[in-house]
Amino acid sequence: MIMLHCFLHCTNGLHDPIPLPHQQPVVIGRSPITRIPDKNLSRKQVELTADCHKKEVHVRQLGCNPCKVGNRLLARGDTATATESVTLCVLADKYEHYFKFKTRQSCNISSSNETTPKRKAGHDGSGEKVKRRRVDDVNKKEDSDGSDSEHMEAVKKQLKLLKENMKKAPVGGDMKSAPGTRREHVDKTGEAVDDDDTQGAARKGVVEGRPTKEATWKQHDSLMLYTSSGVVGRSKHNHLSLSPGKVFPTHAGDWRILYPEVPGKLKKLFSDGYKIVFLTNQRGIRGGKVKVDEYKEKVSRIVSKLGVPVQVFVSLRSGPYRKPAVGSWTHLRDQANDGIEIDMKKSFYVGDAAGRPKDWAPGKKKDFSCSDRLFALNLNLPFYTPEEYFLGKKPAEYNMPEFDPRKLDASAAPCDPADTRLTPLAQPEVIVFVGFPASGKSYFYREHLQKGGLAGVVAEVCQSMYLDVASKFGVTCRCFVFTTSHQHARHNERFREMTDSTHQAINEMMLHSYRSKFTEPQLSEGFTEIVKINFVPRFRDKKLQSLYTMFLLDK
Repeated sequence: MIMLHCFLHCTNGLHDPIPLPHQQPVVIGRSPITRIPDKNLSRKQVELTADCHKKEVHVRQLGCNPCKVGNRLLARGDTATATESVTLCVLADKYEHYFKFKTRQSCNISSSNETTPKRKAGHDGSGEKVKRRRVDDVNKKEDSDGSDSEHMEAVKKQLKLLKENMKKAPVGGDMKSAPGTRREHVDKTGEAVDDDDTQGAARKGVVEGRPTKEATWKQHDSLMLYTSSGVVGRSKHNHLSLSPGKVFPTHAGDWRILYPEVPGKLKKLFSDGYKIVFLTNQRGIRGGKVKVDEYKEKVSRIVSKLGVPVQVFVSLRSGPYRKPAVGSWTHLRDQANDGIEIDMKKSFYVGDAAGRPKDWAPGKKKDFSCSDRLFALNLNLPFYTPEEYFLGKKPAEYNMPEFDPRKLDASAAPCDPADTRLTPLAQPEVIVFVGFPASGKSYFYREHLQKGGLAGVVAEVCQSMYLDVASKFGVTCRCFVFTTSHQHARHNERFREMTDSTHQAINEMMLHSYRSKFTEPQLSEGFTEIVKINFVPRFRDKKLQSLYTMFLLDK
């Protein structure tokens, strides 16, 4: 009788076709049979079960690193069905294979005493001529008359090798109870152990959750979150920046990986137990300069090209999620890592917004900002530029922002001179406040003057009219000059934006306008005293204090 047999063929001809008997699970991976030495590939990578009647193969992912069926990445425990028209990449986009169902005359390969009726060579039992097929275009071998018994002997030999190779492999049954799955990966100390000896050594001490089955996009306030299939919560993280100037140029198909070394390095990190996380500022999406659907397509294409499960956090506007602020990372920690605590000592950050000046390397432009380096500083994460991490280059020089919130002195005197009178006189007086918007004028008035009994203080940058009024009524006029710098005022404004939902944002143009028009007040103008006011941060809320002392400005 005529029967179908299924074989797994390597597109590049690395190995001979591997037989997949009808409804018998076969596990393949890194082995002498596949001739794949890649240590990123588990010895028990995928389980293949052929249904020769339906001409399809059931694929189940077993290894740590994903395989790819057609255009779909499979994480551990995921399944898919393949036909002859669907390719199988045993490791993401590598080691492509395809399935071939071939017609063969049945042979008795059991120990049964039954005999097979004699037939004329080249005919089946009905006398109808059987058409021979080419076995494999890659191996350039053809069937010949009378070769079926020899072929089946070869099949039995390969099956024997496969069975020896997969003695300890899970073959069917519920993945929850199979060796090498999540339940049996965690030892008594809570540490995860891989089923593959070589990968287990690298992954020792890694705690992880369950891999995602499908790619998803979600939105939380002004934060978009993409999670590809196969993403799993882990304790070790590799955080990276997606640079809009280098990774996402103009349209969905116009992008490139920064360096050829990137995909291999990321796959190695994933194999070593790291979760790969990209964080990016994309204010252009919110402003309409970038189409949302087009941007999403770019992200999915890049993740597919990298061949490794990735989570991407996209900040759409200024606020707590925009780097160097750490709101996106906080969301990752609290809601997007399967409840697993992130080990900050074993995690790190790679980004190209590192504050490097022009010609930090021959012909290189200066970095567009320092947000990636500052983001890592805010989290106390080790930081590397792409050149340092992926190419092994020495660290280049860089410039830090002129304003460093960590250096503010909470014990400093609020005034200079320190003995400045902040209580009211017996007679009225005029006090003129001079300083940037968001320099702390209102706060200083409430905390120091109002509590001291002064009322009706005017906070303004224009001085002359108040000097005229003071002179006309014969009262003294003091000038309080707030020493808060331009960048410090921008920091204060960003902080208020993040913490006060009722705050009316100050336009950047107002800050620039003040800086361009400011002239230092002089006693000769008619002031009786000029007092310098220092910004002294004092917080009752520890969380607010922690946020304020972080870098909040990307430029």
